[in-house]
Amino acid sequence: MGFVAAIQDFCAKNLEKCSIVEVMGRNAGHIAVWCGIANGAEQVLIPEKYDYNEGRIVKTLSQHRAEGKKNNIIINAEGIGDTDKMARRISAMAGVNILATILSYVQRGGSPTCRDRVYASIMGAKAIDLLSEGAKNRVIAYRDGKFIDYDITEALQMEGRMLEYMYEILEDLSM
Repeated sequence: MGFVAAIQDFCAKNLEKCSIVEVMGRNAGHIAVWCGIANGAEQVLIPEKYDYNEGRIVKTLSQHRAEGKKNNIIINAEGIGDTDKMARRISAMAGVNILATILSYVQRGGSPTCRDRVYASIMGAKAIDLLSEGAKNRVIAYRDGKFIDYDITEALQMEGRMLEYMYEILEDLSM
């Protein structure tokens, strides 16, 4: 997301606009939190925490403008709802130009990191080991420092764990 984030940041800073950037995250906000920390977002809206109070977003934008801040970045997990409509509503309430960008699955198109490649290789090897042992319907995961496998039915019923500490860091950084 680096190139797109750089463009959004440039536009927000140089055009005195607020940017709402929609990222993947229909049911969980992990990606949005990571993007918010990495890009210095002022607000991050995620399914686990968002209360659908757009008035609170407007209040924060107004406070920032009163403090002389001319740009704001809001990261919106796709599960929150229609980013374009949200941008229009908030723009009307706050009197601020808002640029809505929906990255969707474009953000999947980046080059894998070293960690991505190593994890994929280890997970692939683990999958082959399990198949060699006759195991079926397994999902490979990385959890608590270990590569493990779950029954696919169990894995599909799991809820994503929100890293509360990361969200707290995000809130501290956005002030």
